[in-house]
Amino acid sequence: MFSLVRERGIEDYVVDELVKHGWRYVDSTNLEREGVNKPLLYSVLRRKIHAFNPGVSEEDVSEAISLLEGRSLGPKGAREVLEYLKFGVPVKLIKTRTSARLKLIDYSNPDRNEFVVSRQVTHVGLREIRNDILLYVNGIPIVSIEVKSPTDPGTSWRDAFLQIKRYEREVPELYKYVQIGVAVEAVARYFPIVPWAEADNVPVYEWREGGLDSIDSAIEMLRPEKLLDILRFYTYFRMEEGRETKVIARYMQYRAANKIVERVLKRLRGESDVDRGLIWHWQGSGKTLTMIFAAAKLYWLLENPMIFFVVDRIELQNQLYYENLTKLDLGPEVKPKLIDNIERLRQVLSYNDYRGEPGLFVVTIQKFLPEEFEMLEKLLEAVARSRPDTVMDRTDVVVLIDEAHRTQYG
Repeated sequence: MFSLVRERGIEDYVVDELVKHGWRYVDSTNLEREGVNKPLLYSVLRRKIHAFNPGVSEEDVSEAISLLEGRSLGPKGAREVLEYLKFGVPVKLIKTRTSARLKLIDYSNPDRNEFVVSRQVTHVGLREIRNDILLYVNGIPIVSIEVKSPTDPGTSWRDAFLQIKRYEREVPELYKYVQIGVAVEAVARYFPIVPWAEADNVPVYEWREGGLDSIDSAIEMLRPEKLLDILRFYTYFRMEEGRETKVIARYMQYRAANKIVERVLKRLRGESDVDRGLIWHWQGSGKTLTMIFAAAKLYWLLENPMIFFVVDRIELQNQLYYENLTKLDLGPEVKPKLIDNIERLRQVLSYNDYRGEPGLFVVTIQKFLPEEFEMLEKLLEAVARSRPDTVMDRTDVVVLIDEAHRTQYG
């Protein structure tokens, strides 16, 4: 890779590889912009909103764009922008006077989206900046990439990182939309765009795709369909030490969570009869987030599943529920629930004539001890013998067990 960089230059290399991976290059002078102080490519965005939401009026599209533009700077507005990118913009339709969410991105059909890469893009805010590389999805700037020459001994990837942090302050309107920053030199690092956070409080990661070096791994991460997956299911807002911040999965979390999802979906589609699996984590690898990423993705892909986080200590239960799930923005209508006693577990399993209550639940393994669970287990078995379609024969019940070595061996 470095021989190619020496021949073409690091910026040329990154852009060329992005194009090979599915991005369409558009010169910055040909972007469909309405001025250097306007980050959105309005005509592209309008076309795509019409395409993804058949029958909507021009007024509806204008309302959606106005709402997107009108989000405030800071954590609250950034959280709302991410929600709009994931779930659409909530508007009241002119013709029917009904509420609807107008999609900005078609996640189910990635090929219907427009993926544009441009370079040396000028923006004017408090000051004028020139972005090395910007990635647009349907006219919305989603990824900001800054590069430094690996042959310059006086610079590193951190200089590129700090440059993006400076750009956040100088053109805040642009970075209201951008979700991911990438700093490239001899290696590449990625990080969430959180303009309100100081540089030292921003987590910085390296994507390590198997068999690829650092820069090629980052480019693989930005492959269009993978970027959409990360944006939709692996990027969330949460509270950390009293500060609101954005979470983006690390590579091992992304890989493990997707393997969990793939195994569940294959089982549900009848492509496999394997109904369990084991993932080994090392300390500090973020197993709690791995479980949350997998659970949230399954929740949105399946129709009314039951998903249990099972832990073996009250301390872990409270940590998972109160310190993580309740402070993580998983999207509209996702309200994780705590099963804090045996009676509540009975209610969840016997809900809807013993079909089970859909949702995300946190529970300790002790509530399934034979002496605690025996009466309910016998009841459920008796109901299952009398008729089908109970919680006992559902295949969309997913159990994620934390510290599994303590309860699932021996």
